[in-house]
Amino acid sequence: AWNLQNVTPAPPPLILALGLGIPLLIAVPGIVRAIRRFELDGDRLFLMWLVVMVIAIYLPMNIQRRFSAGMMIPIAYFATRAVEDVWLNHISRRRRPLVYTAVVTVMPLSLLFVLAASVLPFANASQSIPGGMLERDYTQAFDWLQPRTSTNDVVLASPVVSMWLPGYTGARVVYGHEYETVNAAANRQAVLNWYGAGNTSDCSDLLQEYNIRYVLLGPQERLLGDAVCATTLEPVVTFNNVTIYAP
Repeated sequence: AWNLQNVTPAPPPLILALGLGIPLLIAVPGIVRAIRRFELDGDRLFLMWLVVMVIAIYLPMNIQRRFSAGMMIPIAYFATRAVEDVWLNHISRRRRPLVYTAVVTVMPLSLLFVLAASVLPFANASQSIPGGMLERDYTQAFDWLQPRTSTNDVVLASPVVSMWLPGYTGARVVYGHEYETVNAAANRQAVLNWYGAGNTSDCSDLLQEYNIRYVLLGPQERLLGDAVCATTLEPVVTFNNVTIYAP
């Protein structure tokens, strides 16, 4: 079941090439040179590395895209060789200082772009990334759960909170990561149904099926519904807007 839902298909070859972008364009002469000479000074190793990766990501498997991890390493190598052996030969010595200055000026901009892309979505507590941020009260709940649970215990929480909970507490959840949860779609729906239930008639089924030890009820869970099932449980501890229950 896990393998069936763990599907990461590779992009079409043209999209892959466009994704590698300018580094691949710069590296083309270096790759061509390596194919022609097939030298032992590094060309052979990196060329075989690149060829094996390209073949692997298009094998008929569920995890194609995972084989592309690290592809920029041989691309960077061939781009460096191409700059040294090919591209610099097309630039006069008089203009090379200008080229070096331009490159050194532009390089930090790419680093700033990567940093900004990582930070800006969180600058104003943006909800554009579901689960990217949690209310502060959950950290206190996690701290309380951590010494009181183990990897054998299951904690029920909303899908968003369940993404964080195992890493902070070591406990398991009913539904967490989309690709790391067995029967993910069914488990996610079961969690949504429990928190969104309109009556208490079926509240115990999920708790018994997964032998739930603790249940969280906070802002993220209340977004899923009225959580009337929580009224059948015993509150254990409350951290402002987050309450932990025990079945």
